[in-house]
Amino acid sequence: MKKILFILLLGLTLPLSAKDVITVFRVSGDVSRCAVRGDKWNALNKRDTVMITDRIRVPEGGMVKLLSSESGVIHTCSKIGVFTVKQIIKEAQSQNRSLLGAVTGEVVDEMKSKASSNKKSLSRVHGATHRGRDGVVDNKVEKALAKQINRNRSRMEVLFRETGDACQLGINNKGKERRVSAVCLSPDGAAFCLPPEGVIVPKGETFFEALEIIPSPGVRYVAFEVKSEYDAEELLSLLSSRSPLDAF
Repeated sequence: MKKILFILLLGLTLPLSAKDVITVFRVSGDVSRCAVRGDKWNALNKRDTVMITDRIRVPEGGMVKLLSSESGVIHTCSKIGVFTVKQIIKEAQSQNRSLLGAVTGEVVDEMKSKASSNKKSLSRVHGATHRGRDGVVDNKVEKALAKQINRNRSRMEVLFRETGDACQLGINNKGKERRVSAVCLSPDGAAFCLPPEGVIVPKGETFFEALEIIPSPGVRYVAFEVKSEYDAEELLSLLSSRSPLDAF
């Protein structure tokens, strides 16, 4: 039980998987890169692929945005200094987590206490829904999600709002206030784009301005309500075992 809670608390700061490819989504100013054991600094350009151990140097007025292939999430750094790619992502995740208002403290304690009597580790994940860049919500996928994760009809919709060359992820909550999490399902696997323990979403449309994403072809975002503690790794494993194109 403690292990599962630890997974939830770390959430968006879990180490990147071996499949995740990090590319430069946008760069401005004289930003440069150097290999972890190298001493040669080269200009960093849009669409460059970077290693998690690479060092990035950001000058005054500079900025770099890194895109994760697994989650579709963009990680931004405009702070002056030299950082590894891993440090940039970790700091961006921490800031996003704070801005998103991730649920912690008493709510996580509540999840822990309720989970002690929960024998089915995913039975506390409710009302799953999904959406891809095409905007189509396939009823077959919806039914498959309900069968695999829960048997409750979703009262939510996943939304995208364009912000130039990126998007903001949003939720249209058709009922009462809910605690919601979301997973990006891509050919590279599954990754959380909202904290596993959830964020509070009121009734109506809510867009997460702190979260920039790129909804690519073949990628789907699965949102669900969290009512108690569940096994985050088991959920990712379940979703990763399915193709995002035929979706179960």
